[in-house]
This record gives sequence, structure tokens and C-alpha cells, in this order.
Amino acid sequence: MLLIGLFVTISTGCWDRREPELLVFVLSVGFDKEPSGDYKIVAQMFNPLALSQEGSGGGSPGGDKKPSWVVEASGQTPFEARKNLAPMVSRELFWSYTSTVLISEKLAREGIRPIMDLLERERQFRLIARPLVAEGDIKEILASEYPLEGCSGQALLRQLNTGDKMRSIAPVLEMRELINVAAQPGRDLLIAKVKAREVKEDAAGDKEEGVDKIVATQPPIYLGGGAAFCGDRMAGWISDREARGWHWVQGRVRRETLTLVIRPDGEPVSVEIFRVQSQIKPVVKDDQVTMKIKVEVKGRVQDQVSEADLASERKFLLSLEARLATLIKNDIKAALKRAQELDSDFLGFGNAVYRMEPKKWKLLESKWSQVLAQLELDLDVRADVTVAGLIKEPVKMK
Repeated sequence: MLLIGLFVTISTGCWDRREPELLVFVLSVGFDKEPSGDYKIVAQMFNPLALSQEGSGGGSPGGDKKPSWVVEASGQTPFEARKNLAPMVSRELFWSYTSTVLISEKLAREGIRPIMDLLERERQFRLIARPLVAEGDIKEILASEYPLEGCSGQALLRQLNTGDKMRSIAPVLEMRELINVAAQPGRDLLIAKVKAREVKEDAAGDKEEGVDKIVATQPPIYLGGGAAFCGDRMAGWISDREARGWHWVQGRVRRETLTLVIRPDGEPVSVEIFRVQSQIKPVVKDDQVTMKIKVEVKGRVQDQVSEADLASERKFLLSLEARLATLIKNDIKAALKRAQELDSDFLGFGNAVYRMEPKKWKLLESKWSQVLAQLELDLDVRADVTVAGLIKEPVKMK
């Protein structure tokens, strides 16, 4: 019996194994709507022949192969459209490496619930993928070429991560967060916006004899702003500044650089924000709701054109902190104004009432659209700016 048990153990295999050479990895996927009403799927797949070509110094059988390939198909449902991709590809599609999900503006305005349903049900899709709403042709975005990346799908993911760390002009969420937000009462979706832009080559210098002209190009894809939703339908676009206001309210700012003008010389100073804390407390009186928002930020001076001694002269630093607090207030007010224009509570104020005043929310839920239009803000923004490091004074010239 011991020998039989040992033989059974060492003779087991993978009954559902998938050989890597028979798979093709989907890096990014986009969804659109056909004029006929069918769903269209656009998939960007990684080309393994390009990798083997690079590793063998260009002598592989693949020849000059591009690192990715874009293919599209249609179907009556998103799942059928996905399945209709199979006859167009020589290998089995593998979706677990899909990092970004693009949704066209047309489909977003008609409703994204079927797309969210597919991504939540399908086993291979990972809910850590980043959703984006595309302005323009999805296929054009996925076919864009980046100087530093082999595939635009990888470039999109890295650009999202970098932008989330260094700037706060696009709401970077994972698909699981989006599904969670959709299930919360009194809160609408906000998805980052991506668009392709025409690349123009501009000469940065005159061409000399024997020297090639230096050419600078703009990145092919721009990430900034977002798409605000009402339910599962897109209500409209928001700007970079309004998206930054959303970040202040949610306390999601990781790194943000703000340029302020210091008095009395009127020269700019760059302040990098490195810590943000925010609190929201609703005050409900009948049908009038006031949101008391407290935001505390900490930042450091990173450079200054001004010659003012910020470390020694406290009045300069106090002026800088006051201007920083005013800028943040204006960002939040701009975000609320846009939310009221679009009738989209992407700031989540209704959800704050639902969580903190559940009894009053039951009375306001059916007419929250009218309440949002009259909603007022009570902002308390406190900024603490330091001049960190060994260099306290600006550079002095004799």
C-alpha cells in the first residue's frame, strides 16, 4: 500500500495545463459600440516573436516583427464579442495579463454596466486592471507607439502609475474599486480620461553640416481629467483641475506640485505636497445640506525664483501657506460646480450623508439630485509648508 501511494503521488500531472507557446497574452482591451448596436472589442496582444527577435539580435525567424498586434471583433454581447476574437488568432487568448480596460465615449454614454458585469464574472479577467474612458478611436490609442515602451498597453499602465504618484490630475482606480463604488448609495463613478493626440515634430535646433536636426515629439497619449457618470452612463468630462479637486476631497493626493506667487516680489515658488488628510461631515437641515470639509496638507519648498528668505522671514511663509490653502479651496469648489452641472455626485457627498445620517438619507435619497444642486460647502483647509534640507536660503549672488 505504501508503494502504491508513492506511485500515485509521483505520477500525477496537470490536467488543465496550458502550454505557454500555445497562448497569446492580451495586454490591453477596449470596448466600443457599433452603429448596428453590437458590442465591439479591441484587443492588444503581445507578440512573442518580437521578443525572440530582440534576444537573438534580429536573426529570429520572425523578422522585423512589432511587439504587439491589435485585433477587433463584434458580438451581440461583450462576451460574444470576446469569443469572436478566437477565430482571428492562431493561439489561445490569455486574459490574466490585461492591465488596462478602455471604454469608448459612445459606449460610456450608453451605459457601462454590461462591461462591468463581464469583467466581474469572467475568471481570467483580473479586477486590478485599470479602467479608462477614451476620447477618440480606441484602436488608434492601442496602436500608438511609445519611444520608451514596446506596447501602448504597458505604456498606459506605467503612465497611470507614474501620474498617480507624481500628479493628481486623473482619478486612478482599479476595476474592483469601480465595482465597489458603483454599489455604494449616493456616489457616482469617476473614471480617468485618455485620448490620443496628433504627434507633431518640431525642430529644436538648426541643422548644421554633418549634424542631424534635433527633433522633439509630444507623447502620443494624454492622461488627464476624467469622465463623470450618473448611474452607469457618462454625464460628461471633467478637467484636470476638477479631478485634482476630487483628489483633495478624497484624500488621495500622493504627490502634487503647485506653483504659487509669493508677495511682495510676485515671483513664483514651487511647493510639493507630500501628505494630505481629509474629513467630510454633512450637516443636514431639512432639504439643505452643507458639507463641512477639513483638509490638512503638508508640503515643502522645492525651488523658488523669488529671492525672499522663506526660512527666516515667517511672513513670507505664512503668505505662501495662505495662498496654498486658497488654491486648494478653489479646486474643490470647481469640482463641486462641475458635479452640479452634470448632476453627477462623483465627489461622494451623498454617500457621506448615507453613512453618517442614515435616517435623513432615506428622506433625501429620492430627491438627491435637487439637493446636490443646492449643496453648500464649509471648507477648512490648513496648509503647512516647510523649507526642508540644509539649504535654507536662496542662492546668493555677489
